[in-house]
Amino acid sequence: MMKKQSFLVSGLVAFLLFGGLSLTVNAQANVNNKNKIQNLGEKVKTRLTANLERVDNLRTRVTERVIQFAEPKFDTVAVNQKLTEAAAAIEAGRQKLAAIDAEITKATTAADKTATVAAFRQTMRDLTANIRAAHQKVVEAIRLMRSAYPRPAVPTTPPTDMPPPTSPPPSSD
Repeated sequence: MMKKQSFLVSGLVAFLLFGGLSLTVNAQANVNNKNKIQNLGEKVKTRLTANLERVDNLRTRVTERVIQFAEPKFDTVAVNQKLTEAAAAIEAGRQKLAAIDAEITKATTAADKTATVAAFRQTMRDLTANIRAAHQKVVEAIRLMRSAYPRPAVPTTPPTDMPPPTSPPPSSD
């Protein structure tokens, strides 16, 4: 009888010890996951903010260049339309960027992290798509401007003022 009781007691003690240990490990894993999600969110936010600012700076520079032309040969309405579309995509990106903080907080505090992290990733993809669309519109505006000013043709024939190549004199050895 004593053996059964000690077995049950040791089993209960082991269950309590390891049960408590697994809860501690799960709590530690939960903290680690929370930190990973926050770090990922901050890195992504920093990178996407920088990309958004770069595209906006490019759009601003192209807009300033369009204004500098006294009598442009390109269609200014079409170029300005592309730049306006780029500005709209940048503004939509800024709104999504403002929502990223809420998505990070939601992902770290939610019980089901898989679904909330998936929503966070979708927000990141949407923001990336806005940045790409804005960049594409700015590139289209630049191409419209460049098409009006073709580069001069580069001559393909060699210049005639150079003497023809000569072979070395035969050796007298």
